[in-house]
Amino acid sequence: MALINKKGVWIVDYYPQGRAGPRKRIRLPKDISETDARQIEKDLRGLRKSQDKPTRPKEGRTVSELLAEYISWYEIHRRPSTVKDFQDTKTRLDKILGGEIAENVSLDHITLYKRMRLAEAGRKIHRAINKELSYFMAFMKWAARHGYITARQFQVEKLPYKRPLPSVLSFEEVIRIIKAADPFYRAFFLCLYALGLRINEVRNIRIRDIDYHSNTISVTQKGGGSKLLPLPTIVTRAIKAIVAPGASSKADSFVFLNKKTEKPIRDVRKAIARACTKAGIGRHVNPHLFRHSYATHLVANQINLRVIQKLLGHSQVIMTEWYTQVDISGMRHAGDMIGQKLLKSTRKARPSRAVSTIKAGPM
Repeated sequence: MALINKKGVWIVDYYPQGRAGPRKRIRLPKDISETDARQIEKDLRGLRKSQDKPTRPKEGRTVSELLAEYISWYEIHRRPSTVKDFQDTKTRLDKILGGEIAENVSLDHITLYKRMRLAEAGRKIHRAINKELSYFMAFMKWAARHGYITARQFQVEKLPYKRPLPSVLSFEEVIRIIKAADPFYRAFFLCLYALGLRINEVRNIRIRDIDYHSNTISVTQKGGGSKLLPLPTIVTRAIKAIVAPGASSKADSFVFLNKKTEKPIRDVRKAIARACTKAGIGRHVNPHLFRHSYATHLVANQINLRVIQKLLGHSQVIMTEWYTQVDISGMRHAGDMIGQKLLKSTRKARPSRAVSTIKAGPM
């Protein structure tokens, strides 16, 4: 194993499976320091030493080989958008861990992956690294389930990351945007806000999903599951205003259809921008902000968290609890109450002039 500096770029030259296996060269990030480069080389050297009896290529398959099979399985069992997201992660995993024998992967390899990714992009990508490793552990479970590797139990420690709190829309701002939109997008925005849906959940609503008799709507959620939601009257009216009479005979048709492509509309950001301009709202608004605002407004109105969890389709209530941090109105009320009491108390405790006069004693 050797660390080489070639025209200002550090390269680790080594044999992932020992001398009996193939040779590999890893080009480290361009701006990486010599200290970090030597630490990465040390990590790789440690991995080789920690494997007393390294698995030879003929006895085990590499991460890269199994990832190629996994992506074929993934394309069948996951949504296209999720597959596309994983493709980017696969490229990074291949680059850093691809040459390793999957059977030999340990926490040391995970540490190496973190170190190399951080050296590449710095601490601004903690969330991205956590997501990539989550994908990787799902891949390892798949490999174990299909008998490619031995099942193992180890916890991957996540890098520290605090999800930023969004600056949600006020109820008045939501109303102004909805009123400023044309009928088609008004119905779309109402589904985003009044139902608390993600953009893809709204895009994929079909005519058959709406039951006008029971005022309910069946929504296909992220991940493929479904949920049944009550349909507010204002949403029902908005949808009826854009669905052509007799369309019920085409139950499989999408409500929000692009007539040119005969597929659901792809993007609503320009429509949101137009409505915001017309409504006099200068801030940036994205589709997901309607869902954030919906959940935050429910919390502010003291709706039970379990109910909000069901409405949003969260698998765990801890995901819903995040919105309790966004709503500061309750905290502001509590803070104002305490502040007023303190102010009142300090006014009462203020000493009178007679009491505050200090008589001079003997010096």
